[in-house]
Amino acid sequence: MIIKALRLKQFGCFDGSVRLEYFVPGLNVLAGPNEFGKSTLFDALKVVFSEKFNSKATRSTLGQRIPYGGGAPVIEVDFDLGKASYRLRKQFKSRSMAELKRIDKDLVLARNDEVEDELERLFGASTGGRDKTGLLWLSQGDALQPPDLADKQSNVLKSLIEQGIEDVGGGSSARIILQMVAGDLADLVTPGRDQPRGAYKEAIKAHDLAVQALTSAQNALSATTDRRVRHQAAVGELKAKTASDVLMPDPSAVGRVRELYCKWWPVIW
Repeated sequence: MIIKALRLKQFGCFDGSVRLEYFVPGLNVLAGPNEFGKSTLFDALKVVFSEKFNSKATRSTLGQRIPYGGGAPVIEVDFDLGKASYRLRKQFKSRSMAELKRIDKDLVLARNDEVEDELERLFGASTGGRDKTGLLWLSQGDALQPPDLADKQSNVLKSLIEQGIEDVGGGSSARIILQMVAGDLADLVTPGRDQPRGAYKEAIKAHDLAVQALTSAQNALSATTDRRVRHQAAVGELKAKTASDVLMPDPSAVGRVRELYCKWWPVIW
C-alpha cells in the first residue's frame, strides 16, 4: 500500500482543516517542532484504517481526539493498493459515516458498516485483532520496545519476517540468524536476568565515569567563575580607592603648603 494523501478536520490539535498531498513511494518525512501535530497526523492515519466510525470503543476514546473548541472529526486518506487507487473517508461523532471509494473509477465500493469488511477483503488480512488491515503501527517510542509475540498479529509479523529471510537466504537462514543474534545478545546481557555484561557493562561504567568527570568539571568551572567575579569586584574597589586618594589629598598637607606660601611669598617678592 502507498499512501498518497491525508486530509483531516477538527481532529486532535487541529481545529480547522489540514491537507497533506503528494506523498511519494518510499520514505516520507514529516518534520516540525514539538506540539506541531506530527503525532496527531499519525494517529489520524491509524484511526481511519483501524477504528470503526460508530463503535463503542471508538466513542470511548474519541473525547481526547476532539479539539478544545469541539467538532466532529473527519479523516480522509487516499492510497494505492496494487494497481488501484482508493479513498477512505470517515466522520465521527455527529453525522458519523464511512465510505470507501475507488477514485480511479469514480466508484463507491462500500458505505458505513460495510467499509470494514471491504477493507479486510482488500488487504486480505484476518488477524483476529482490531486492525483488520493487517498493518503494523509503530507510534513514537514503540520501535524501542520489544514486540509482544503472544497475540496473533505479532505471530503473523514474525512469520512474514522469517519467510522473507527464508526467501532471501534459503533453508534455515531465519533460525541461524536468530541464533546468531541470541549469541551476540548473550555477550552483552545475562540470559534470563537482563543484567549488563561484557562490553555493554564496561560501556555503562565508562558512561558513569564520564558523567562524574563532567559534574566535577562543571563544579570547578562554577568555583572558578565565583573567584573571578570576586577578583573583579576587588579590583574595582581598589581602583575607586586609588582615584579617591589622588583627587582628595590629605587636608593637613594642604594647610602646611598654604602656611609656607604665606610666610615666604612676601620675602621672595
